[in-house]
Amino acid sequence: MDIAIRPATDQDANACGRICYEGFRAVNERYGFPLTFPSVDVATHRVGGFIRHPSVFGVVAEAHGRIVGFNFLSERDPIRAIGPIVVDPAAQGHGTGRQLMEAVLERARGARGGPSSTGYFQRAITFALCGAWLRRAGNSCGAFWRAADLAGVGLRG
Repeated sequence: MDIAIRPATDQDANACGRICYEGFRAVNERYGFPLTFPSVDVATHRVGGFIRHPSVFGVVAEAHGRIVGFNFLSERDPIRAIGPIVVDPAAQGHGTGRQLMEAVLERARGARGGPSSTGYFQRAITFALCGAWLRRAGNSCGAFWRAADLAGVGLRG
């Protein structure tokens, strides 16, 4: 699949909102979590806010003239924050997420915090995923440490 990455525009909000809703719904249903966004309208409003925010850089992925994913980079602080990144569940498995991540990481390379200024966000996501895994594993501390070790967080030392 040929993927084109380009900056997000106001006209992309509806397509990105639908993808956001469907992508989060698929993950939430798969793991038994409540919906992150109760409707496409709520997801569209949230994504539209990112697109219009002057300190947020957004990109979309297009395939065959259709938006199939998006990603954002918050530039409000020297330590950049990435996300949300969502790829349409029907278009996954073609490297779209990787290309979206590469696009915002390239943009972040010029941040005052230096080339590693997005590292803290990755750790925050790891902790969020560990927390979700911990809830599913019955709040076992051992489960949390195993999840953190598998994620390479290195909390024990």
